[in-house]
Amino acid sequence: MFTEAGISLANGLAQTMVFGSITQSIVVGNERARIAELSVFRGPLRLLVGMWTGLGTEAPTVTLAEPSSDTAVNMVRDLVRLAAEQLPAPPA
Repeated sequence: MFTEAGISLANGLAQTMVFGSITQSIVVGNERARIAELSVFRGPLRLLVGMWTGLGTEAPTVTLAEPSSDTAVNMVRDLVRLAAEQLPAPPA
């Protein structure tokens, strides 16, 4: 049995037409570690964005928000910009 908020969330996810995800990771030694992930669920009437915490643990969690389209685009841009800032300088 869903709560009212659960029904709204389930309906939004059931209508997903497009799904995308951006993962930011760093290299530690020879291993790659995920440090940030953003998931985007786009349906005909709704846009949901999932922000993940606890990555690399046994219990990762996601917080879903329903931002405006402009806010969602800015979230993706900020994540990409932060990742680009952490890239090493190209060899000379």
